[in-house]
Formats: sequence, C-alpha cells, structure tokens
Amino acid sequence: MCKLFMDNSLVRIFLLITLLFFSSCDFTSRKRAVGYFRLGLAQFLKAQETYFPASKILLRHDQNGFSAMSTECTYDLSPLIKKQENGQEVWVSSETESTYDGRGNVLHGPSKSRLPFYKLKLDSAVYGGPADTLYVQVGNEVDPNFRLVN
Repeated sequence: MCKLFMDNSLVRIFLLITLLFFSSCDFTSRKRAVGYFRLGLAQFLKAQETYFPASKILLRHDQNGFSAMSTECTYDLSPLIKKQENGQEVWVSSETESTYDGRGNVLHGPSKSRLPFYKLKLDSAVYGGPADTLYVQVGNEVDPNFRLVN
C-alpha cells in the first residue's frame, strides 16, 4: 500500500510533469473574457480618440480607419489611467503601476505583455441596433495595425 507513495521514481515523475506544466504557463499576463461591446454609431465616432470607460476600450480613428485598444492592465486586469509623462501620453495601472505608451507597449512592469488590440465590426444585423453601429470584440486580439476601414 505505501510502496506507491514511497517510490521515489513516481514522485520525481510527478514533480517533473508539474514543473513542465507550470513553466509553460504565462502567469504574468491576463486576458479579458471574449465578448462584444456596442460602441455607437460610426458616424459619431470620428474623433481622433474616444474613450469608453465602462468597456475599458480606447477607440482611435485615423486616415486608415478605426482601431480599438484595451485599457486594462495585462498583469492583473486593473483599469488604466491616461497621464502625460515627459510630454508623452502613457497609460498607468491603478494597482501595479505598470506603464504603457500610447501604442500599448510596456514601458515599466510588472506587466510584460503589451496592451491588446481588438477586432471591430460594423454589423447591426447580427448584434442588433441601428445600421452602421460599431462593435468591438474583446478577448480575441488582432494586430495593432488592424483597422476597420470606414
């Protein structure tokens, strides 16, 4: 009965498997749950930047179209606060002081992962609401250069 628990080779195998599993996991980066937020009518969202505090999304509009960046810390999902430091726009975690530049790159940790950008859709037929309603799909990341062409 005790032989199973006393066999050092089984204990070593268990510890090795546990070590391999946990070493492959990234515990320093957290991701938001997948879902959609309705941002509003595209025609009214043409400002260079529009911040949506309830959904923690920063919507940007430029000559190439719309992009959406998360404003939640990738270390612990705490809200970020926009500040000016040395003449540069930065986003700072309210909890950990992780700092990101305006493009979502990490300037100061403990966070190690950049802020994610999310896919935007202009599709009221599927999600409801008036025509030309802009939606952001959080949780599924896209390249920071992704733009929804308007």
